[in-house]
Parts: sequence; C-alpha cells; structure tokens
Amino acid sequence: MKKKLPTGAYGGVSGKDYVPYVTDKSRTGGNIAVLLIGILLSAVFAASTTYSGMKAGLTVAAGIPGAILGAGLVGVFAKEKGILGKNLIQGMSSAGESVASGAIFVLPAVLLIGGKITFFEGLAVGVGGVLFGIGIAALVHNYLIIEEHGNLMYPESMAISETLVASDTGGESLKYMGIGFGIGGVLTVLTGSVLGLVNNMASFVGTRAYKWKLDIEVNPLLLGIGFIVGLEISLTMFAGSMLANFGITPLIGYFADMAAPGAMVWNAPDVAINGMEVGTIAGSYVKYIGAGMMLFGGIIGAIKLIPVIVASIKETMKATGGEGDSKGSLQIIILLAGIVISFVAGFMITGGNIGMAIIGTIASLVLMLLFIIVAGRLTGTIGTSNLPVSGMTIASLVIVTMIFVVMKWTGIEDNKSLLLFGTLIVIAIAIAGGYSQSQKVTYIIGGDKSEMQKYFAIAAIVGVIVVIGTMIILRSISCNWSRRTIRSSTS
Repeated sequence: MKKKLPTGAYGGVSGKDYVPYVTDKSRTGGNIAVLLIGILLSAVFAASTTYSGMKAGLTVAAGIPGAILGAGLVGVFAKEKGILGKNLIQGMSSAGESVASGAIFVLPAVLLIGGKITFFEGLAVGVGGVLFGIGIAALVHNYLIIEEHGNLMYPESMAISETLVASDTGGESLKYMGIGFGIGGVLTVLTGSVLGLVNNMASFVGTRAYKWKLDIEVNPLLLGIGFIVGLEISLTMFAGSMLANFGITPLIGYFADMAAPGAMVWNAPDVAINGMEVGTIAGSYVKYIGAGMMLFGGIIGAIKLIPVIVASIKETMKATGGEGDSKGSLQIIILLAGIVISFVAGFMITGGNIGMAIIGTIASLVLMLLFIIVAGRLTGTIGTSNLPVSGMTIASLVIVTMIFVVMKWTGIEDNKSLLLFGTLIVIAIAIAGGYSQSQKVTYIIGGDKSEMQKYFAIAAIVGVIVVIGTMIILRSISCNWSRRTIRSSTS
C-alpha cells in the first residue's frame, strides 16, 4: 500500500488531535552520521547562499533540496534512521541557509562603508541572533504550530513533508519528484545567468505623467513557490505588487512633480524630488512605506500574542519541574544564552562604549522579539522563500538609526556598530522563519521537537561560522583584486 501523509496534516482536525505520519514516539532521527551529514549540508547551503545571494540578490530556501539530498545520504549512511533522520537533515540544511539569507542583507554594508569585521565580532553577533531567534520561536511553538494547525498552512513545510514521504515510499512518487527536479534545473540553466540563452526578465516603465513600473521574470523558482503557497496567497501578493506599482508609485510621482525646485530626495541629495524617476520613487519611498506597514502590523500582531507568550513562558517553567524537565530547561538555556551573547556582542562591536552597547542591545532584543513572532506567522502563511526579511530589517534599522541619531552616535565607527546591530536582528528574523518551518515538518512527520531544536541550533552556529568566513574571504579577494587593478592601471 502506498504511503502518504495523514489527511489531518492539511487541517480539518484540532492540532492536539492530529496523528502524525510516524506514531512511534520511541523512535529518534539523530546519530553521529545524521549529525555530520547535516553539518556538511548546512555549511554547503550557507556558503552557496552567501555567494549567490550577494551576487544575484536572490536566495533559495534549502528545506526541499535538503530533504532530497538528505534522503539519498541517509539511505547510504544512516538507513536505520529513515524519515526522521531525513527530517533532521532538511532542518539543518535550512538552518545554514537561513543564517546566510539574513546576514547578506546587512553585513556587506559594513564593508561598503569602509568598515572591517573581525571573525569574533561576526561570530558573536551571529550566534546571539541564532540562539535568541530559536528561543523566542520556541516560546510560541505550541500556538503557531499546534493551536493554529489548519489555519496557518505552512505551505513549504507541507511540500517538504510530502517530499520526505515520497522518499520514504520510493517508486512512482520518487520518480516524478526527480523528473520535476530535473525539468526545473534545465529551465533554470536556460533562463538564468549560467548560459544566458533566454532573456528571463522584461521591464516596462512609464516615465511621463503617470509613473509606473512592471517587471516580469521567467523563473522556475518563483513558479514553484507560487504553486506551493497556493492561489489565494499568490493572488494576495500579486495584488500588493499591483498596488505598489500602479497605485502608490504613480501617486507619489504625481505630487513629487509639484515640488519646488531645490527640494532634494531625503536619501539621495543629488536627486531633485520633482525629477525623480520610477526607480528612485520605489527605492526611496515605496519600499519604506512597505517596511512601515510590516512594522505596525508586527506591533499589532505582537500585542495580540502577549497572552500566548505569557502562557508559553508559564508552560515552559512548569515543564522544568515535571516530566519534560530536560526539554523545558533546554529551551530556557537557549533563550538566556541568546540574550547573554547578544549583550556580549553589543560590547564587542561598540568598542567599549557602554551606553551604546546597552541601549543598542536592548533596542535590538525588543525588535527581534517583535519580528521573530511576525516571521513565525508569515512563514505559516507564505513560507520562508517569500519571507520579507529585508523589509523587516529596514523597519528595524530605521528605528535603531533614529536612536543613534538622537544619541548623536553618527561617526563611521558608530555606523559600523549600527549595521552590526542590524545584522544581529536580521539573523534572528531569518532563523525564526527557518526554525518554524522545520518544526512544522517535525510536527507533521512525527519527530521530536526537542531533537530538532538541538540539531537546528548546531547547524545554525555552523552556518554563522561559514557565512562570516566566506564574507571575510570574499572581501580579501576583492581587496587584492582592486590593488592589482590599481597597480596595473598606474604602471
């Protein structure tokens, strides 16, 4: 008989009544082989995402490819661990990729302003964000994963779960999964920058009285994501794009044309407001409107979840004295470690400025708490591939920047500290999305959430090491290339 996910995996039953794919609670997925495979894939996805993300500005969620690669590797090196071992590996793959998907949005900016990052500064910032992100996401686990089962669909988690079951079943399911994987790869090569045989991007811009812009991209990744999240979510995101490009952008452009001569764009002092093109309107105004909407949506959502957070804390504290003593203690240890390491990172990156370290770290922790919850909910709606990490980061950076300006911390070194606080925040946000997605798969398949928490944390820390190391190496290569170019041009 062909194996498949239980019908309750897609909703229709209370989260507490759901019976997972694996019902044997004594089974575990971890051993040395699984751990080493997961660490290897975490490092691979962290390095590749760091490079490709900075080069192309696009990241790919690693859960599904991690599940596919893990299925083959577990079959060879840890066959006895089966689907639970494969689940841990997909989670660890996602952990490495999540760190990179967050760090690449802010950390390179430190290098662009002429700042230098030491390995230990980056390590402290990254580990602090990782542990705090996991700790807070774990606090709302029961609400987001169990109580909201069927309401929050976690589309990519369901796709990963189906992939794991297909690999467990073999036969036709695995064959068609491989065919789809191959077709997507061929289309990506043909339409991407590898061969450049087909132009995969078309842009249409209105530059007269009605200023608008429309980009159309042929991208198998985006097509697959749209299929995974479903028609309703895809149409909602499309509607938001239409509103931004054909409603808000033209409206700002209309009033901007009336601006007096000499009025300049706030973040581009060489561009006149009445001469803004569509790209400037989108980058300097529309993007920040979207970030502000996410910020206030996050505040509203966090306020609504205060009772849930309080109840989760009480439940965790009770667990430390009962049967779940080790599991509750682990959760508290991870969260407290995240807070402590975040403060240590704050003192390291501010060069001994105690006031900046304390204020910056507290502000970062508050913003992380807010957006970790938002990331967990959004992952349940649109998946991690669509998670607006950059938008939440922009909103956070705007607030931290305002604090720095008020405190008159505006020097080059202060800007470096500001961006490293932003890195702390963005890594926590990205990790929260990847962690929530991985734990939803664990819930659907029937794994141990505490086991996933430990393996995910280890893989994420490995991801931090790889991402920081990769950026330092790339910066060194870039500097050496620049020096050679200058010498050759002057000789």
